[in-house]
Amino acid sequence: MKKLFVITICIIFCANVLHSQTPYWKLAPRKMPLPVSGGQAVYDITSGGTKVYILGGYSDSLQQTVDWIQEYDAEADTWRMVGRMLQPRKQFVAGIWNGNVVYFGGALETSSAKTTLEIWNISSKLSPSIYDVIADFGRSFATGYVAGDNLYMFGGSPSAGGKISYIASYNLAAKKITWSFDFVSEEKPREQMTFLVNNNIYVFGGAFNGIIDKIQRFDIPPQKGEFLNYKLLEKRAGGSAVYSTVHRKGFLIAGYNESNKALRTVEEIIVYWDGSLKITQMPSLRYARYNPMAVDYKGIIAVFGGKDSVGNVVPYVETLLSVQTDVKEVTTPYEFKLEQNYPNPFNPSTIISYTVPKQSRVQIKIYDVIGNEVRSLIDEDKNAGKYNILWDSRNNTGSRVTSGVYLYKIFADGFTETKKMMLVK
Repeated sequence: MKKLFVITICIIFCANVLHSQTPYWKLAPRKMPLPVSGGQAVYDITSGGTKVYILGGYSDSLQQTVDWIQEYDAEADTWRMVGRMLQPRKQFVAGIWNGNVVYFGGALETSSAKTTLEIWNISSKLSPSIYDVIADFGRSFATGYVAGDNLYMFGGSPSAGGKISYIASYNLAAKKITWSFDFVSEEKPREQMTFLVNNNIYVFGGAFNGIIDKIQRFDIPPQKGEFLNYKLLEKRAGGSAVYSTVHRKGFLIAGYNESNKALRTVEEIIVYWDGSLKITQMPSLRYARYNPMAVDYKGIIAVFGGKDSVGNVVPYVETLLSVQTDVKEVTTPYEFKLEQNYPNPFNPSTIISYTVPKQSRVQIKIYDVIGNEVRSLIDEDKNAGKYNILWDSRNNTGSRVTSGVYLYKIFADGFTETKKMMLVK
């Protein structure tokens, strides 16, 4: 009897350990009060804050595309409306640039401003403004990414009756298209998914003469794209792609294909230093959805909205948790720590991560190899938490620095640590 009891306890314990080490999707306690599909979710990784923003999309309750800017506090699990875009948008592109959200495309057919790029400041939450007007912004069902001062856009369908490039690079600081690439066909791939790793943008799947499973890599320098000898585990379009700098892994989430109007499946993608990929199947979402919105919030992948297989907007928020993405580990650090910057080497910008176990005055400074201060990145009080800050390779006067090795150092409550990084051009 005693032997049977011990075996039973062992089975229960082992099962619990196995479950705790298996990634799984957890439902947030609250549903989205105003659920949408085909909007954009953004999180400013450099802020270290708790707020995720959901812009635009299609609302079931109103039966129309909306101009909402919703704020989700990921720690408090609360929602509020904090603003409105200048016009309703869905199936558009958005990204973070210097504390602002920039976005374009997806305007209504009746809109007279289909080619505008809008900008919205996160901290002030004032009304957005038109930042620029360029024909290449007139597209829907596109994808894109902000890297440094450049906004890269891929594919989509022209929405302003004009011609769009398949790939275009727009410099946000200079306000101009700096590079573009096109091919003969007027039809472009659409509903693709992208994420950035080092200086490479990976473009996955999409719809182009059917749903595809191909993977492209676009190398920012030297502005060159190629198809890779890898394929997705299943064809998909209209999903969401997220890369976690915490776990050094990417995730392709949901979407649709010819066999399924809405997918639950998730693919994990690891990009190795030599450029090779490892693609594996992850646990599926609890709710199938296409045109969802997703972000990496401090190592936790969060998925919002989208439509199910019968076209209803999904109100549930799901988060991917595992041993590596334990909420307590992410949100409650127990010691001061300075992480290695990522990417490294880098050009033109890199992210420096650090953790603070208690409220402290934090300074992070950049030095050259002989000890001269190049840039003071931060000098302010921080609550306990994990933070990320972007260095854009500029010095204290705003000028770009030259290639080479630089040191970055943290000062916090008597704690100091220094690491090296390399800028290459």
